Amino acid sequence: MVQPFEGMPYRRRGVSLLIGFWLAFSPLGGEAQQLRWLGVLSDGFQSGAWDVTSDGSTVVGWATVAMFRAFRWTPATGMQDLGTLGGSMSEAYGVSADGAVIVGYAVDYLDRMRAFRWTEATGMQDLGTLGGAYGAATDVSADGRVIVGWAANALGQTRAFRWTEETGLQEIGVLPGGTSSEAFGVSPDGTIIVGRARDINGQWRAFRWSAETGMRNLGTLGGNWSEAWRTSTDGSVITGRSRDSAGRWRAFRWTEATGMQDLGTLGGNWSEARNISPDGTIIVGRARDSANRWRAFRWTEARGMENLNLTYAELLRDGSELWEATALSPDGRYLVGWGYNAASGFDEAFLLDTRIAGDVDGNGCVDDADLLRVLFAFGQSGSNLPEDINGDRIVDDADLLVVLFNFGRGC
Repeated sequence: MVQPFEGMPYRRRGVSLLIGFWLAFSPLGGEAQQLRWLGVLSDGFQSGAWDVTSDGSTVVGWATVAMFRAFRWTPATGMQDLGTLGGSMSEAYGVSADGAVIVGYAVDYLDRMRAFRWTEATGMQDLGTLGGAYGAATDVSADGRVIVGWAANALGQTRAFRWTEETGLQEIGVLPGGTSSEAFGVSPDGTIIVGRARDINGQWRAFRWSAETGMRNLGTLGGNWSEAWRTSTDGSVITGRSRDSAGRWRAFRWTEATGMQDLGTLGGNWSEARNISPDGTIIVGRARDSANRWRAFRWTEARGMENLNLTYAELLRDGSELWEATALSPDGRYLVGWGYNAASGFDEAFLLDTRIAGDVDGNGCVDDADLLRVLFAFGQSGSNLPEDINGDRIVDDADLLVVLFNFGRGC
């Protein structure tokens, strides 16, 4: 193990004494991990999050008053009702990486469900349909340029679509012999689309689509239904849910090499995967535990399926519960979903910051690598420096002390 300061120019008596003083009295220590409940709309009683931006600064989802309403949440504004297209309901499913574009569905004045695109400048815009009356937008690429979802055609059949400002809604097809399809997720770069489509027997099957390969049936875990929710950037790892041979919903992870793999549960019978990191290494969702309660989970190959209520028990001492994790930031730091907020007594959307103070590389452990990152960046200034732990735009003693104070946490 590399010893702190060994062979470095900072190993001097004065600095050592300063470090000892700071470690004893500085407030910089302690974990940055934080659970934030996002509340409800005025006169509302429930909310849930569906997506989060790269930096955790914007969360979108649904909140109930009398009916579901799409919301946008930021620390500065709190929870904002995005309205509807003239009807009573709306729900936000996806947000671009910078928070500028939000997509979902909204009911219009004729009581029809319609796909929408929202920006600060334009408000909520109806994306139209494929000739029918209804539709919904379910996800958006990182840059906000590509939107996917489903819409009805003139025959009333649902068809998966891909939308850009240049092309408008474009149908991406169905499986051989099938009549319906629905897109649920798009890769961050907008090239891979996943969802579900009916096969020749009328059964829903998870699919992967690209312009080069078209729509591909990903199979099931032995049952008669599967659906893909999200994909990694390159489309090599896909996640969702499938019925197994016993008819139980199970979260799956699909790759070309392994096919569809059951991710297991938390002691119960059912699980559902909702989202995946761009590199395909982290999956989140919900699973039943041995007491048959829904619990938010995070899955990695190294740790398997973790019950977030146990992993972050220190943040839930008041009796609050995390029921479902629905999305994560690209680096896995921020998780969103919904659960029970004991302080308010409401079912609420949550934003969970999982980063430990001093964990510069974000691997869940404050170790030599983090210390060296700060030492080699020492003296650098500017914005968005990972080594600038306290956010004062310079890598200095304060950042170094955070790593030292938290050294060994999470390892």
